[in-house]
Amino acid sequence: EEVVLLIRREGKDDFKVPLIRELIKIKAVKSEMKDNKVGYIRIASFDDNVAQEFKEHLKILTDQGMTSLIIDLRNNPGGSLAECVEIADMLLGKQTIVYTMDNTGKKEYEYSDERKVNVPMAVLVNEGSASASEILTGAVQDSQSGTIIGSTTFGKGLVQWVRKMIDDTGFKLTIAQYFTPNGTYIHGKGITPDVVIELPVNEDGSALTPEQDTQLLKAVEILTQKE
Repeated sequence: EEVVLLIRREGKDDFKVPLIRELIKIKAVKSEMKDNKVGYIRIASFDDNVAQEFKEHLKILTDQGMTSLIIDLRNNPGGSLAECVEIADMLLGKQTIVYTMDNTGKKEYEYSDERKVNVPMAVLVNEGSASASEILTGAVQDSQSGTIIGSTTFGKGLVQWVRKMIDDTGFKLTIAQYFTPNGTYIHGKGITPDVVIELPVNEDGSALTPEQDTQLLKAVEILTQKE
């Protein structure tokens, strides 16, 4: 279906641009190999099918001879608990990933099996890392499976369902609280990284280059020392 945009700019004449609407699928996972065979995977959100995307990127890096791994969860607002658990299961050995508790005190546990990524690992987080991001971060930190680097996370420890109504509206229903493997409830507090390091901000508001990303550089430094 075509839609016409009217573009208005200060000091210039208005003009129209016709566009054809499409369903745009955003790639939630990106990866690259850093120096010294340090693999880097960025997860933007835990949307549907993100675990399969992650698995494909992980295999590419492994096939390229990855000797350590950085998982970037900065500004990842969360998403599907099931997708998060599936990714955690790829990374961690046999352990508790997370457990939830409802208002009756009933607990439900999610576990990983014995398979894991057998290389040193670091996880990057910041105040925008929330919900499912914190579940993965907490599982890594509590089991000492990797080093958490960055700034304190958002602090959302609630499990919610989105219920759609017949008129295309909806509501979020909180059904449980979640806890890290060691029993920590992070709601309103967040997770403090093992290595706290703030990210500098350019005065002009422009994006940081990889050479300015102090959190990423620290992760590469720590992992390189562990090899």
